[in-house]
Amino acid sequence: MLTSSTGQEMFRGTIGQRYYFKDQQVTLNPTDTPRTYRTSDWLAALSGRLAQHWTAEAATQYNQRDNQAERVTVTTRYQPAPLKTLNLSYRFLRDPINPIRQVDLSGQWPLVSRWYGVGRFNYSLRDSRIVESIGGFEYAADCWVSRIVVQRFALTAGTSSTAVFMQLELNGFSRLGSNPLEALKRNIPGYQLINAVPPDANPNRPFDFYE
Repeated sequence: MLTSSTGQEMFRGTIGQRYYFKDQQVTLNPTDTPRTYRTSDWLAALSGRLAQHWTAEAATQYNQRDNQAERVTVTTRYQPAPLKTLNLSYRFLRDPINPIRQVDLSGQWPLVSRWYGVGRFNYSLRDSRIVESIGGFEYAADCWVSRIVVQRFALTAGTSSTAVFMQLELNGFSRLGSNPLEALKRNIPGYQLINAVPPDANPNRPFDFYE
């Protein structure tokens, strides 16, 4: 759905199902049972703007044969201005081997003059533990930027791995040290480089949840 005054997209929805003309003859795993049903699960997604600075997205995979949802993802974002982003999401996966039920909180926010905070907190409700976390600070000077970021992964029930990134970036020239930018972009939807945001940047883009 588009607004009549600006043409801006406000809501988007999709729904679909796959039809099979023949039963499955081959499986990737010899122990798997070949498919005999003719329709796949239903897939549906809805995204859009809730208010001026709020956007949301929801998606689900529904198994009509067992009358239950196999996957559910719900995400909302608050982005009132460039370099100000907060994300909250919930993810559910029904799987006999590795079921998932997680909440995820992430964001990028200015703290004090020239200082910015970044972070992500991914918590498993099923296992009652932190699956992944990342946190750090960025400082923007006139011609350089510095970053220090700590990332932690849960490996098994009692072990974890920690990585520390420290970087100095000379604007327009080069970056020195370990690079945390890919980790920040992957873990914080809506993350923006603090030295690359144009003055007229528009934060109200409703469908860029995974940029």
